[in-house]
Amino acid sequence: MKKVAICFVCMASAIIFMNSCNMNQPQEAFNDSIQGTFFGVPFGADKKDLVDKFAERDLLLLPYLSTEEDLAFYPASGSQKYSFGGLDWDCLNVGLSNGKFYYIQFYNTLKDKAEAIKYGQSLLKTISAKYKLSKEEPEDSTIYLLYRGKSKKETEREVTVCVSRYEAVDETIYYGTFLQYMDKKYEASVSDEL
Repeated sequence: MKKVAICFVCMASAIIFMNSCNMNQPQEAFNDSIQGTFFGVPFGADKKDLVDKFAERDLLLLPYLSTEEDLAFYPASGSQKYSFGGLDWDCLNVGLSNGKFYYIQFYNTLKDKAEAIKYGQSLLKTISAKYKLSKEEPEDSTIYLLYRGKSKKETEREVTVCVSRYEAVDETIYYGTFLQYMDKKYEASVSDEL
C-alpha cells in the first residue's frame, strides 16, 4: 500500500511539473489561413516571374543589393516609399530558396529605438486586426518586439511582426520595424552531404 501511495504522489508531482512547464511555453496563435500572394506572385513562384510581376507594380530589383537568394526591391517612381496594405514602407526584401519564393519582408528603418518600438506597436495593432498573433520572447538581445501568427490551412505559413536593431555597412545603428510573411514549405532543407 505504501508503494502505491508513493507511486501516486510521484505521478501527481510529474503531472503538476509537466503542466507548469507548459504554462511557461508561449501559446501559438493559429489563423484559418495566412496570405500567400503578394503583388500577384504566390509563394513558390520562380525568380523571373517574381521580378516581372513586381516590375508591373513599379517595384524594381536592386541588383547591387541582391544575391541569388535575397532580393531587394525599390519603387520605380523614384519615391522613397512604396505602399502595401495601406501602409508606407521604406524597404522590401524577398527570399528565394532553390529559386522559389518563400518569404517577403516589408520594413521601415528608423534611427530612434523608442520611435521604432512605438511604430512597431502600431503595426502590431494593425496586423492583429486581421491575424491572431502571439508574443514570443526573443533569444537575441537586438530584438525588442516579436509576435507571430501561424496558419492552420497552410501549416508551414506564418506572419511575423518584429522590431530589431541592426548595423549598416557604414556601422550606423538603425532600428527596423518588420512585417514578414513566410512559407517554409518552399524553403530548401539542408543538404545531407553536410
